[in-house]
Amino acid sequence: MLRFFLIISTMFLLASCGGNDDDYYDDPYYNEDPYSNNYGGYYNSSYFHIKDLENYEYRVGNIRYDCGTLEGVTNRSGLFEYEDGANCIFSFEYQGITYSLGHLDTDTIGTIYLYDLDNVNNNDTLDALIDAMETESLEITRY
Repeated sequence: MLRFFLIISTMFLLASCGGNDDDYYDDPYYNEDPYSNNYGGYYNSSYFHIKDLENYEYRVGNIRYDCGTLEGVTNRSGLFEYEDGANCIFSFEYQGITYSLGHLDTDTIGTIYLYDLDNVNNNDTLDALIDAMETESLEITRY
């Protein structure tokens, strides 16, 4: 009887060992903090906004961003990701020219408006920005 019990126990242990649990690790809910990155920091997200003269708010897409290890282009709703502790540099391209909008420290990022950035007061940048919005090179979404 003891021998039978040992054989069954060994089979049970072998059956429960091994196997491929790759699906478990690919599950986005597996990680306790899905915003944690490999460098010990955290990713956050924010939106790029603009207001018109009547105080309507719009989100701005196609703004380039470079925030530490994260870089890309804001999506149609102005969404971008940034890494805690990094500076974010913003720019846009219009008619083959890249215009710098300026930078922000991620400690000050909340909702970003164009007028929060240093280079927006430059007349050439402001003119290009207005033209890019009118020609839809920058995607403007009212919300």
